[in-house]
Amino acid sequence: MSPYVFKISDNTDIVEAITRFCRKQNTGLCILNGNEVVANVTIKQPSTTPAVVVTFHGFSILSIFTTILPGNISVMNDSFKISLAWPQGHVVCRLMIELLFSAGTIYPMAATFNSPSFQKLPLEDEQ
Repeated sequence: MSPYVFKISDNTDIVEAITRFCRKQNTGLCILNGNEVVANVTIKQPSTTPAVVVTFHGFSILSIFTTILPGNISVMNDSFKISLAWPQGHVVCRLMIELLFSAGTIYPMAATFNSPSFQKLPLEDEQ
């Protein structure tokens, strides 16, 4: 496991930038934290008929997180979750995001891994 601090420039799609990094490095990744201002956000609303809400103003990221397994890069966009604060003080948590554009340089913290060990819990008693 290796720690990373990503520097993502202004007006960059954060989801695409991180997806491209994982593809190029052929590695898994877990975003631990990130908080800055974003400009454009496309949010997936979970429901029986998925609707997409697009917003175009500066919001503050309170938290962003995802876990991407090596070799599972094609389904990454569904795994990005975010908590946002609206300029009026409203907070929305655990949104699934599709597009997320930075409104300035942001620095998400992450850890990468290549060979995760999968364990089934709870452990069965040995008899």
